[in-house]
Amino acid sequence: MTALTAAVVLEAIAVDFLISQRLIRIIALVIAVYSVVMIWALIAAERIRPSYVGDQLVLRRGRKIFAKVPSELIKAVTKERTFAEQVNIDNNTLTLGGTHGTDTTITLNRPVEALRDTYPWQRRRTTPVTRIRLYTDGILDATNFRN
Repeated sequence: MTALTAAVVLEAIAVDFLISQRLIRIIALVIAVYSVVMIWALIAAERIRPSYVGDQLVLRRGRKIFAKVPSELIKAVTKERTFAEQVNIDNNTLTLGGTHGTDTTITLNRPVEALRDTYPWQRRRTTPVTRIRLYTDGILDATNFRN
């Protein structure tokens, strides 16, 4: 995150030296500052609003909720490390990958509807899944789902 911010700042400085017109330089600076704010906001959204366990397991990234899983549908929670970085659904498995990959696999008794990762302007599409892979940093295990 710091490296990306530094790259945008260096780019803004380089553009400032390359462009001679004052108005265009100001516009380029505003765009650079806006992009840094947006990068930090997107990364902060993942940290501030992670998945959580209450009366059900809510799988989300930022404001987008991918699935809500009632605890009675959870059959098994196992530790299984993968290096998946994408959010996708393949072979009835929802993978919520990230920079750390995934470290937990949740097997379900019955399928639940999971939202595919789409852009805001795309139509929301759901798919039934029976397995979920996500990164929990060792916090989530079978004891979280005692009935």
